[in-house]
Amino acid sequence: MRLGLILSVCLLPALASAAPSIPEPFQASAKQLRALRTGKIKADTPAVVLADDVRFDFDDKGRRRARYHRIIEIRTAEGVRSWSSVRATWEPWHSRKPKMRARVLSGGRFKSLDPSTINEPPSKDSSTHTYSDRRTLQAPFPAVKIGSIIEYEIDIRDHRPRFGPASNLSYSFAWTVPSLRNRVVVTSKGRRIRHRLHNLRGLRPRKARRKKTRLVTFEYGRVDPRDYEGGKPYRTTGVPLIEV
Repeated sequence: MRLGLILSVCLLPALASAAPSIPEPFQASAKQLRALRTGKIKADTPAVVLADDVRFDFDDKGRRRARYHRIIEIRTAEGVRSWSSVRATWEPWHSRKPKMRARVLSGGRFKSLDPSTINEPPSKDSSTHTYSDRRTLQAPFPAVKIGSIIEYEIDIRDHRPRFGPASNLSYSFAWTVPSLRNRVVVTSKGRRIRHRLHNLRGLRPRKARRKKTRLVTFEYGRVDPRDYEGGKPYRTTGVPLIEV
């Protein structure tokens, strides 16, 4: 289960790269997905994030495309209950409706998400005085049971900039279970990518440039769950944080 806002991410300073590496979305075989199980995990851990792979692409107008690719192994009955579905939020004033896809490796076979099961539940606004056009999509994962490996991707595109060309974001890996491989990639067309790292000693992002596109990759090894007091800014909690 994931904590916090979708645009806010916490990292523990586990900076060593893990092998095997994160596969391309939906390209790995069953054997390759199982090979992502590495390291010692407590027996009562409900699930393990085998890979958390996130990419943000900004165009020259500041519009963003966000892709969240995750691979998760279910280990207990609690994990089945907690990780039985996928959801995504978006705001129509600046974003298109998200695209979702998923598959579940269960009993040696892959079962793909049925697009007809994707639904948009009624929005719930806790305040009668605040208007928000935020909406949610959700769908149940198929055939999830103990031992299943879930792979899913959420793709959200902006049709207009959120706050002009200088839009920025912060990202943290805030999971309630161990996450073994973690990567954030940011690209920008024609604009420099400035970043700030909080509580991440020794991290050296990889930078590249392809014609007019700049690219920065932040890559980490294992991230174990960390408790923090909700409601406080991540900067004040000591939780490692990336700001771009």
